[in-house]
Amino acid sequence: MTFTSTSLGSFSPARPPIIDFQQWTDNFDLFHIPTRGAFFTWDNGRSGRRHTKRRLDRAIGNQNLLDLCSTVSCITLTKIRSDHFPLLLELKTDNQTFTSSFKFMSMWDEHKDSRKFIEDNWNAHVVGCPKHILNIKLKKVESKIENME
Repeated sequence: MTFTSTSLGSFSPARPPIIDFQQWTDNFDLFHIPTRGAFFTWDNGRSGRRHTKRRLDRAIGNQNLLDLCSTVSCITLTKIRSDHFPLLLELKTDNQTFTSSFKFMSMWDEHKDSRKFIEDNWNAHVVGCPKHILNIKLKKVESKIENME
């Protein structure tokens, strides 16, 4: 990921800490959540040539966050007493529930090939979000188990 200019003013921030931070986010597969509102999140409150604005505050996430949440958003709020704009991070989950019709019967476990059926189908590569993957794998296992003789 490459940062755009994160400073406005006469003095540029030191590059090494910016590069270190960028490498840290890249090394851990983190991403910066796009923020709506004010781009610069800090203001030194000075006037004229000494006035500086910087983007110091960020919301950061990873793939697990995206997997858990149906919506992830971040906005800057109005600064009142601080020299920083507060960030509001909103995370929404899809709390839909469903009733599964799949029932595991212990007699299936007694079949000589049941473990292999389950392992083969559970280890199959499926692409998608975690809920989709679980649903497909359960359906595959259910189908194989129901057809066991």
